[in-house]
Amino acid sequence: MDRIELLDSGAVTTEAVKPHAFRWGWVLPLAVSVACGFLALSTSDAPMRWFVVYLVGTVGLPVALLLYNAYALQLTAILLSLQAYMCLTLLPGNGTGADARGLEIHLTTLLCVVAVTMRWSEIATRGVRLTGTMVAPFLTVMGTLAFATLLNREHKAGVIMMSAQVQYFLAYLAIMNLVTDQRYARVAIAAILLTVITQSGVYFVEYATHKTFTLMGEVVDHSQDLLQRHGGLVSTHPSGFAEFMNLVTLVSVALYLAAPAAGWRRRAAMAAILGTTAILLTLTRAAWIGFVLGAVMLVATGFRRGWLSTGAVGTMAVAGLVMVVLFIQPITGVFMKQHEEDLDERVVLQEMALMVIESRPILGVGPGAYPMEFRNYAVDRGFNGYWAFTVHNHYMLRAAEAGLPGLIAMLWLFWRAWMLAWGSMRLRSPVTSRLGLGVAAGMVALFFQFYFDIGDGSCVHFALWCLFGLLEALRTLEERGEIVGFEDGVAA
Repeated sequence: MDRIELLDSGAVTTEAVKPHAFRWGWVLPLAVSVACGFLALSTSDAPMRWFVVYLVGTVGLPVALLLYNAYALQLTAILLSLQAYMCLTLLPGNGTGADARGLEIHLTTLLCVVAVTMRWSEIATRGVRLTGTMVAPFLTVMGTLAFATLLNREHKAGVIMMSAQVQYFLAYLAIMNLVTDQRYARVAIAAILLTVITQSGVYFVEYATHKTFTLMGEVVDHSQDLLQRHGGLVSTHPSGFAEFMNLVTLVSVALYLAAPAAGWRRRAAMAAILGTTAILLTLTRAAWIGFVLGAVMLVATGFRRGWLSTGAVGTMAVAGLVMVVLFIQPITGVFMKQHEEDLDERVVLQEMALMVIESRPILGVGPGAYPMEFRNYAVDRGFNGYWAFTVHNHYMLRAAEAGLPGLIAMLWLFWRAWMLAWGSMRLRSPVTSRLGLGVAAGMVALFFQFYFDIGDGSCVHFALWCLFGLLEALRTLEERGEIVGFEDGVAA
C-alpha cells in the first residue's frame, strides 16, 4: 500500500509503506473517535448537527489537508482532540471539588496511548525520551500534591486531581517522542492552526443558535440571556474557552506575523482572525486584557528580533478594529455591566481564600477539596451570608488546596515553561523560534487570566503540555542538526 503525500503545488507523490501500519494507523484513531461520538450521541439529547460540525472539522478536514501517512493522522488526531472535552468517567463524582466529574480518562490520553503503541518499535529503536525541561517541575508539583493529599482528610479529590496532572504529563511525553522529524513538526503546527479554525467555527455556531454544547452531552440554553457567552467544545463557560483560545490563537498570530513563508502566513492569518473574533465574542474582560498583553509582548519581541513587518501588524490591527465595529453592541453591553459588584464578589471570594491559606499555610485543605472545606473557615471568620463559591484565582486556589509549597512549585513550573518558550526563540530553526514566540505570548495571556479564573479546565492544560512537548521535540531536532524550516511541503 502506498503512502500519500499532498503538496502545495497539487502534485501527489507516493512511497511504499507497511500495509499494517497504514491500515491500523487509520482504524484505531477513527474507531476511538466514532465510538466516543456514538456514546455521546446515544446518551444525550443534543441535536446531531452539532456533532456533525465537530466530526467534519476533526476527521474530514485532516484527511483532506494534512495527511501524508498514517502517523501524521495519529499526531493530527491527538492535537485536534485538545479542543474537545470528551472523556470516560470511571468513578462517579460527588458533585463538588475535583471529584465533581469523577476520575476521567480523556480522549487525548487515549489517542496518545494509541499513537505511541503503534509507533513503539520505532520509538524504542530510537530511544524513549523521558527527560526534558518540564520533568523536574512536574515531579515537584506532584510531590506537593501527594503530600497535601496524604496529610488531609479528603483523599479521593486529591487522587482525581493528580490523575489529571499525570495525563497532562503523558501528553507531553507522547508529543516529545512522536515528533521525530521536520515533516511531523510541520504537521503538528498545521494541526494547531486547524484546531483554532475548527473551534472558532463551533463557537460561531453556538453564538448563532444561542446554545452551548459539549461532546459529553451538556447543553446550556442562553436564548434568554442578555449577553451570549458560550464555551465551545472546550467548556460550558466562556472563561474556559477563552483560556484555551488565548493560548492557541496567539500561536497563530505569531505564525502570521513572523513566518517567512507565504503559504504558512495565509493559513495562520485565517486562524488568527477567526480565533481573535471568537475571543472577542466570549465577552470576557480578563480574556480581552490577557490577549492584549500577550499581543503586545509578541509584537514588541517580534520587532526587536526583526521578524515582523509594519504592514503585517497593521493588517492585523485593522482586522481587529473591524471585528470590534461589527460586534460593538454586545461589547458595549459588557462595559455597561455593574463592574463594582463583580469586583466586590471576587474580592470577597479572595478574602475567604486568604483565610483558608492563613489557617493552613503548609498543607492546605487538600487538592480538589477547597469547595468542600472553605465554608468552614469563612463562617468562622464572619463571612456567613455572603455569596460563597470557589475562589476565582488559580494561584490562591492552589495555595489554599496544597499550601504555599504547592503554590511555589506551580509557579516554578510556569516559570520553567515560559523560559522553555523564550529560549526556543534563540534557536536557528524558523519554525521553532516563531512557535516559541507564540507560546510565550499565549502563556502571558493565560497566566494573567488565571488570576481572575479558577483555571482548572482540562483542555487548556492538555494544550499547554502538548505545546511544551512540541517545543522540546523541536529543540531536540535542532540539536541533531535538523533545522525545521517553513519551506513549502507537507502542510506548509
